[in-house]
Amino acid sequence: MRRNKPVLLGKVFGDFIKENGLSEGLVRIRVFEAWDSVIGRSRVNFVEDKYFLRGKLVCRISSSAVRNSIFMDRLMIKEKINNMVGSDVVKDIILK
Repeated sequence: MRRNKPVLLGKVFGDFIKENGLSEGLVRIRVFEAWDSVIGRSRVNFVEDKYFLRGKLVCRISSSAVRNSIFMDRLMIKEKINNMVGSDVVKDIILK
């Protein structure tokens, strides 16, 4: 499609993301990056698996001590993740 007027590149990318249904995947990536940043390098090594679905961040932790430590800090972690993402997307953190 040819355009006669110049368009900002950010708008073009935004339209592309919306048209192709990529916004949910981008939010998931931003949540995972924020999770890794918030919990720190020492604890991220114990995360075996994680997924984000309908506002719930579910993580499987291999160490019970690390899982307990994250469990105690989960409300603070959720708040920091939402601040880093820029919206209230994480409603709950479930640890397994």
